[in-house]
Amino acid sequence: DFALGSKKWKDALIEGGYEPWGNQINTDHRLFHLSFDTKRLFGSDHLQQKRKRKKLLDRDKTRGIKFYDKLDQLIESRNLLQRSDQLYSAKNHNHVLAEQLNKDMSEFCRNAEK
Repeated sequence: DFALGSKKWKDALIEGGYEPWGNQINTDHRLFHLSFDTKRLFGSDHLQQKRKRKKLLDRDKTRGIKFYDKLDQLIESRNLLQRSDQLYSAKNHNHVLAEQLNKDMSEFCRNAEK
């Protein structure tokens, strides 16, 4: 295993390594981590990000109701709850299904907010 990065990354690296087998996640892999000095890497301890204002926060009270109605329709039409139950009750981990559920829910939220 390895990680690629620039000299700036190397100079800001504090530590890195592997977690013990089975630590934090039940898998046949060990977790690999790198920790960086954010001030050295980005020039600040705190990163500021501009956030777009969410449409859901508008003063229109009906927008939230419309959002949840649309979200409910999307969840039902794509059987999200049934697939979540399958994931929960499976005897073995199904990372593909978990990732698909995550992608679907993110897509549903974006579409419901339009």
